[in-house]
Amino acid sequence: MKNKEILIFDGAMGTILLKNGIKKGESSEIFGFNNKEIILNIHKSYLDAGCDIITTNTFLANKLQLNDTNYSLEEIVRDAIYVAKEAIKDYENKFIALDIGPIIMNKYNLNEKEAYEVFKEVALLGEKYNVDLILLETMMSLKEMKIGIKACKENTKLPVFCSMTFDREERSLDGNTVEKVISEINKLDIDAFGINCSFGPKESLKIVEKIYKLSNKKVIAIPNAGIPKAINNDFNNLIYENDEDEFLYYIKKYIDLGVSFVGGCCGTTPSYIKRISDYIKNDLLNK
Repeated sequence: MKNKEILIFDGAMGTILLKNGIKKGESSEIFGFNNKEIILNIHKSYLDAGCDIITTNTFLANKLQLNDTNYSLEEIVRDAIYVAKEAIKDYENKFIALDIGPIIMNKYNLNEKEAYEVFKEVALLGEKYNVDLILLETMMSLKEMKIGIKACKENTKLPVFCSMTFDREERSLDGNTVEKVISEINKLDIDAFGINCSFGPKESLKIVEKIYKLSNKKVIAIPNAGIPKAINNDFNNLIYENDEDEFLYYIKKYIDLGVSFVGGCCGTTPSYIKRISDYIKNDLLNK
């Protein structure tokens, strides 16, 4: 194993928000700004379940997404961090990750310098308001991911974790193979790399195996609970294909492989995280 200590990230934010009044297409960051108690309770539910790292409700918090709103980037990021800090204050040895999602350069016709500045602005706010680390997650483009990493590392002293989404062909969404991605990641000064989102834990296992074999970084595995299905076309009522038993079965395989960080993405609720935590604390440590 590359690291015998295994830390647990939280589970889905959006999945829980759908059960707490957010509408399809509504900004989770603005919803959270106006409903801080809901976000606080979600964070606490994951902490109670046993996670070690909570991610801020800032996945799409950047100046591009907020450009046509009445909200400033700083107030959105600041308050999201404050809520996370309030959540962990009664717990020991818990950490806060500033969640930064993809900006999708092509959508906004951004050049590299412009994209760098978008990532830089968010990262600086994370350092200003004292998060423990930055998580660049659901990265879809190798080029954009490298720009984001560079912006975070050159402008903050925070640890930087990064996770990417891959398709069923084991390629990033811009067409790069796992091998190509890892060859580039190995050259960069980041603290951990792996997968999040993508498909279910079964489909992601081969990708995680490749990353573990080829990477010189600590490895992250944060898959979805499979593919969602909307009940009666109601996107506030989604059912995911992997239940807690099946999800845990594959998380155990990731752990046996030697990953350092596990958790859940879309469809994973606190009960999924609790199953992981119970396994690590009650079963794995007693082996």
